[in-house]
Amino acid sequence: MQTTILQMFKRKERDEETQNVLKIRKTTPTDDTVEAQREEEETQPEEVAAGPSEATTGDASTAYPSIWKEEQYEQFKQKNEWMYAHNGRLGCTPCHDVKDLGVMASRGVNISIQWADGKIIPAGQSRDVQLSSLRKKIREHKNSAAHNEAVKILQTANKDILLNMNASSQESVFESTAKVFMTAYYVAKNNKPFTDFESLIDLQHANSADLGRVLHSKTVCVDIIEHVSSQMKKELLKKIIETKSKITVLADESTSVGHKSTLIVFLKASVDGDMEPIAFPLDLVELDSMSAAHIKEQIMGCLLKNGFTVELLREILIGFCSDGASVMLGVKSGVGKLLQDDFPGIILWHCLNHRLELAVYQALDVTGGTKDFQAFMDSLYSLYSQSPKNMRQLSECAHNLDIALRRIGKVFSVRWVASSWRAVSAVWQSYPALAQHFREASEDDTRDSRERAKFKGLLSKLCSINFLKSLALMADVLTELKNLSEILQNRKTTLPKAHDIMTTYVKRIESFNRYPGQHAVDASQAEEVMEFKGEELRVGSSVGPPCRQWDPLPYVKTWLGKGRRAAHSTSCMARRYTEEESYFSPLWKMWISV
Repeated sequence: MQTTILQMFKRKERDEETQNVLKIRKTTPTDDTVEAQREEEETQPEEVAAGPSEATTGDASTAYPSIWKEEQYEQFKQKNEWMYAHNGRLGCTPCHDVKDLGVMASRGVNISIQWADGKIIPAGQSRDVQLSSLRKKIREHKNSAAHNEAVKILQTANKDILLNMNASSQESVFESTAKVFMTAYYVAKNNKPFTDFESLIDLQHANSADLGRVLHSKTVCVDIIEHVSSQMKKELLKKIIETKSKITVLADESTSVGHKSTLIVFLKASVDGDMEPIAFPLDLVELDSMSAAHIKEQIMGCLLKNGFTVELLREILIGFCSDGASVMLGVKSGVGKLLQDDFPGIILWHCLNHRLELAVYQALDVTGGTKDFQAFMDSLYSLYSQSPKNMRQLSECAHNLDIALRRIGKVFSVRWVASSWRAVSAVWQSYPALAQHFREASEDDTRDSRERAKFKGLLSKLCSINFLKSLALMADVLTELKNLSEILQNRKTTLPKAHDIMTTYVKRIESFNRYPGQHAVDASQAEEVMEFKGEELRVGSSVGPPCRQWDPLPYVKTWLGKGRRAAHSTSCMARRYTEEESYFSPLWKMWISV
């Protein structure tokens, strides 16, 4: 029943609309009438065109046409969101915003000025006719090409704005993240501790730099550095594999802080075939065993994991280099020999820097006179590295003498000769400060007799001609060995160049027999005047004449000339002889009577 009633009302409504349309057609004005109406509107006061933002202002009773009720206006507004009302007239928001269609206008499609300016009013005398007129105008404008084109233009503009906003936001995200990455890269490039990363972030925040709100911890710094290094290594290996550049594997075993055996693997290759070969770290492998077979297996696994294949390695692997350990370069079962069995074309090479160190140690073993020097240098290292008090007093002596104090280290007990050179050079430069500290400490009443005797012995050793000459010789030789070691450590040093340099430095060291070095010359000049850097030198017993050839009388005269006591002097107590152990006293009489 309800459905039937609704159909009757709809049929009646359609009939009324048809009658209204017929009436509108009959009352449509002619061209002369339209022209007269336009002239009449021009003579009336012109109203300012209202925009969509003004449609919601003012009283609702004057906003929409008076023939509509508020419910009707809301219904039409809901169906046609583009429509707005102002002062009893209707307008189109898209047409008001666009106003000019540009290229489409040249094709005969133009925006209605009345709709754009909000001047649409109902036509007709009766309310029904006016309602029908408004519905028709709304429908025709909604379906017009100009209106649809204006809507498309606004939609495109809004889409571009969103895209620009997204692009701008994305660019800002990239920029802030890039700043964080640059900070982490700086930490890795300059070997800074990871804890500096957070301080650098805070510093940039204080300088008003936008670095976002996350990715600011030292843990993230480690992750960023690992990510960047892995990407760099991936691109580098990709280039090597594509160009099939020849490679050499460099490996060295070591022990981590956690007492775990590790193996660091380097690759040396010419990346693009034109540039000089470069060496870069490939991976750090943890070793479960120190056997040659296990190390060889780990090296092969490292190469295969990074994109190489066995077939490719047979074509491009040309060398294996390591230190002189038997497990690495053993002739029968070393890692190099096992690799050579799988890749017969590779060359096994003993690292030149390690070979230089072994040569220095072998030379020290066959050369006499270095043990005493090394023991004295080690005693200096222990004296100042284990006692802040002694180090502070030595610094005060150096400050009083205007000497730049340098750290005294061990000699011939570390891997590289450059470290031994630094220790010897520090003693040579700090010689006056050491002598003054030994002298003051040997006379310091706050120290016990044992300590005073120790410093007195060190002073006697330091100021002896024999030690000064040994120190000068070591300084000259270690200077040459240090320079040679640093040249061999240069990544750009090739084998022919290394051979020429080693030959040159060996000849220079051999020439010290005929042409002493600068330090030896300074020591010889100090021996002539028995003074070095303001300190009086002493002649050691080891260089004095034999007892049967030495005449003590000249020294006795100078001794007594200084007011010292003679052996028969009675102005002091004689030395008391200590009683010997009486256990063997019965035998003494027998031996004395023989």
